[in-house]
Amino acid sequence: MTPDDSCWRKFPVFREFFVQWRAARGTAEQGTHKKVFSRDWEELLRDAGLLSAVDRREAIRDVRLLESVRLLRLKTPAQRPEEILRVLLPLDAEPRLRQLFADELPQKVPAFDFGSVEWVPELAFLKAGGVNVAVEDLIKLNEFFRNGRSEIEINIKERSLQIFGDEKRLDSLRATTLLRDDRLTLRALRCYTVAEPLGWKRGPNTAGPVLVIENACTWDTYCRWNCEVAEFAGIVYGGGNRFMDSVSRLSDVFSEIGGIRRVLYFGDLDPQGLHIPKAASKVATRCGLPPVEPDLWSYAHLLTVGQQSPLGDVNDATKIEMEWIGSLTQSVREVFSRGLRIAQEGINWEWLSHQKR
Repeated sequence: MTPDDSCWRKFPVFREFFVQWRAARGTAEQGTHKKVFSRDWEELLRDAGLLSAVDRREAIRDVRLLESVRLLRLKTPAQRPEEILRVLLPLDAEPRLRQLFADELPQKVPAFDFGSVEWVPELAFLKAGGVNVAVEDLIKLNEFFRNGRSEIEINIKERSLQIFGDEKRLDSLRATTLLRDDRLTLRALRCYTVAEPLGWKRGPNTAGPVLVIENACTWDTYCRWNCEVAEFAGIVYGGGNRFMDSVSRLSDVFSEIGGIRRVLYFGDLDPQGLHIPKAASKVATRCGLPPVEPDLWSYAHLLTVGQQSPLGDVNDATKIEMEWIGSLTQSVREVFSRGLRIAQEGINWEWLSHQKR
């Protein structure tokens, strides 16, 4: 590490990334973990309080600098390298991170005797040790159960604050070996995760279906168009990958528009664009909601008027199951087989404003 490297510690987004890494892995021996540590970009920005346009630009500049010196790695969509999905810490960069923040890492202490604690039944598995979690956290969990098992279910951040005095700690522990089905579960802690709320705009056709749009700009275009054609009861912004979790929030939309409607989806014609609604549909049916169906009208026109561009990782296209898109399966397969994709923005306002369904 050179003297100039210390300035990286002052990058707000990098400091938040380190704090979350330290909470999840700071007490583990170097080399213990075989999988890279990563965080969702949007969640990381929110956790760091970097919400303004200026803060976001500076955060992007900072992480790209850290990527250039191979301290971080950024996961981006194949055809949209300017968009950041996740921030990852390569395994070979972990020693550098430890050196950079050496003064803020937990100091080594004698091995803790897990058998010396009278663990509550929910934590009885800890008698054998085997978890890379700070002992103080385990003791706080033990005290939580010992002081009375709450029968009231609350969300994960409220429970985390109650147990640890830190609303983010339980989220960090979900990445460790402590929380898993055969050990400690959120169900045992009487708490649950909360999906991101859905942004949506009510449409003039109260009896029509609900249309979910993957990307923000196309969402805006379809909202404008729906005001004229009165086709949908509402246009929902899916937000890319987030829709795979936030699809459960469709119940909020249905309660606002007066009942359950068909749910149609329109996104990019690429492997991830098809994976998102298919995965979301499984979540929806588990929640007692309608399945997510393809908006075949939009996809069919996208195949005709959309601009094709290189797919990037062609191997992704061979793995995706395309039956979700129904009658258009063969047409989409042919596009993928040529190593191409079609962005949904190909259905733009200039074209859509002249169309009727």
